[in-house]
Formats: sequence, structure tokens, C-alpha cells
Amino acid sequence: MPLDVAVRHGDRVCTLEDVRTLLRLGDDVHAPHASFASFASFASFASAVLAEGRSHANLGRAQVGAGPQSPSWANSSGLSPNRAAEPSPPCRLDVDERNEPSSRPVSQSPSPPPTAPPPPSAPPSAPPSAPPSAPPPAVGTGRRVVTVAVALFVAIGAPVVRFLEEAGRLGLFCLQVLFWLPRRPFRWAQLFRHMSDVGFGSLFIVVLTGFFTGLVFGFQTLNGFRRFGAAELVGPATLLTLSRELGPVLTGLMVAGRSGSGMATELGTMRVTEQIDALSTLAVEPIQYLVVPRAIAATLMMPLLAIVFCACGYVGCYIIAIYGEGADPGVFLYETWQAQDPDDFYEGWIKAAFFGLQIALISSYQGFKATGGARGVGEAATKAVVMSSVSILVGTYLLAEILEPLIHGYIRFDAMPR
Repeated sequence: MPLDVAVRHGDRVCTLEDVRTLLRLGDDVHAPHASFASFASFASFASAVLAEGRSHANLGRAQVGAGPQSPSWANSSGLSPNRAAEPSPPCRLDVDERNEPSSRPVSQSPSPPPTAPPPPSAPPSAPPSAPPSAPPPAVGTGRRVVTVAVALFVAIGAPVVRFLEEAGRLGLFCLQVLFWLPRRPFRWAQLFRHMSDVGFGSLFIVVLTGFFTGLVFGFQTLNGFRRFGAAELVGPATLLTLSRELGPVLTGLMVAGRSGSGMATELGTMRVTEQIDALSTLAVEPIQYLVVPRAIAATLMMPLLAIVFCACGYVGCYIIAIYGEGADPGVFLYETWQAQDPDDFYEGWIKAAFFGLQIALISSYQGFKATGGARGVGEAATKAVVMSSVSILVGTYLLAEILEPLIHGYIRFDAMPR
């Protein structure tokens, strides 16, 4: 059988020489279908072998002519021996474990001849760079500055705003108390009860504080005046200071800590237990029933407590000066009589009355707005004491500036040499 006989299946051509040479199938090349399941599998295999052989051996296109030597199985399969062999697409040749080759065409389209790679082209030239310019300004710097300024302004202004709001509410509360002050009915029982609580309840601590204040003040004043040869003026100096400033101020601080906290606690407890709301339900005005008697009682009792404070302080100064430092008692009393002016007591009493009213109003206000149960009541009492004490210290200066030109046209020291 000539070796140039081709096997055709469709448009694929494979010569038996290619099959025999590349795969060494043996001498039984006349019956290739015997090693395959069907002629179709052999034709597929032959086309794969031809493609592999041409790609590796650089074979030319084979022209197969028609002739009687063509095998009968080639013509019976519909292959035309007069058709020239055409290039077939590359495929992959696989061999399984039984050494039976099989092929799979990769693509049905013919493979183009290999072409040489294109010559390397020159890298594209970079565009001309622009001249360096100044960096742009930072974005958002102004916004950050504004944000920090606003935050600082809020941090500083928020406490001021809260203080003004609290002062405004307290002012409205005081106006309500002033509105209900002259209205009937007058709660006499409530008034006397609170007078006893503020006056008698704070008497012991006022006496104790006044006595030791006179002791220490007389002792320090006497030691200081001795440097200037004015030890005999310790009596009038002590009584003047106690009657005008120390007496009302320290008495107010003691009353604020003792009675003011009690007012705030009592009213705060009534608020959180809804007793104040119950009074409103019974057509009883809470401010008239609860606040007005306390305000009147504190205003009336504070000047009396200031008088007791000044008396106890003067006694303490007399004891430390006469029995402790050996001062002359006659000179001590005479200088006090000559130097003291009744207007000094008036100023102290007016201050004490104002301080009592402040304590009652602030403590009642804190109790009225208490919330949150027992903790809220405790906070209300604390705020009442703190605010009352601060208002006393601030108010003593303001009242001194106001009362000085009204009460004291001048300060008279008859004992001083003219």
C-alpha cells in the first residue's frame, strides 16, 4: 500500500506515513480502525497526529491524488481522494494508562503561521514637565481654626449661660414670694415655728462661733497694735469689725449651714414625694404656705443672732485682752465707748436681715426644684448651702458700698488724738 495514501474525514487529511512514523503503530497500518472504537475516533486521532507532525517537523502541505490504491474504508467513509490536504488546527495528544492515544482539537479554525515577534519599540518619551510651582494652601485650615474657636467660646460661655438662666429662675421665684407676701391668710403658726427653728435652733452654734471669733481676733489685734503703741484700741477695733462685718457674715454662714440646709431638705423631700403638688390640688398656694413664713422668719431672726454673735465676740476679746494679755480693763471699756457709733450696729443689722432673706429664698428655691429622689434632695441641700454662702460673701461688699454713704457720712474716732 503506497505511503502517500491519505485518510480524509471532512476537511481533515492525515497520511498513513505520518501515523506510522510518529506513533509507531506497527505493520497493521492497513486497518487503523482495528485499534480504535470507530473510524470517527481514528480520523480524529489521525488529524491530531498530522497537526503535531507538521508543527514539529515543519512538513509541507501534502497533495494526495485519487487512485485505485486508496483503501476502501477511506472511500466508504465519505472521504474524497481528489481533495488536497488542508492544514488542520493544532491539538493536544494525550495517552492514557493503556497507552491508547487520544486527541482533542483545540480549535476548529486553522492556525496562522508563526510570525516573528515585532522589534522592540523605543519607550515613549515623557511629556515635558511643568516648572515647579508653589504648593497650594492647606485645605481646611481655616475651618479647623473656626471650629476650635467655636468650641472654646462654647466652653467659656456655657457656664455663663447656665448661671444667667439659674439667676433668672431665682429672680422669678423671688417675685412670686414678693407677690404672695401681703396676701391673706397669714400663716402665723408656720411663722412662729420657723422663727423658733431659725433663731433658737441656730443659737448655740452662733454663740460658740462668736465667742471663739472674739478670742482669736482680740489676740491677733492686740499683738498687732502693740507694735504701734495702740494696744488700748483693741476693744473698739474688735467691736467695730464684729458689728459691721464679721457678725452678720459669720452668723449668716452658720445659719446657712444649719437652717438653710434644713429648709432645702424639707422642701425637697416634699417635692419628690409630691406633697407640694397635693397642696396645689387642695387649692393651697405652696409658695404662700411654705416659702413666705420661712422668708419672714429668717429675715427677723438674723439681726437678733448677729447681735448675740457680736456680744459673744466682744466678751471673748475682753477675756483674752484683760486676763490673757494683761490689758487695762478701764481703758479697754472706755475706748470702746468712745469709738463705737450706733450707726455701726445699724449697718450690721441691715446686712443680717438681707442675709437671712437670701438664705431663705435660695434654700427654698433649691428645695422646690429638687428632683431625682433622695440623691436630688441631698444635691439641693448642698447647692443651697454653697449658694447661700457665696451670696453672703458677695452681698456684704455690695451692701457695704451702698450703706456706707447712706448711714455713715464719716467715721468718728473720738478716742483718736485730733
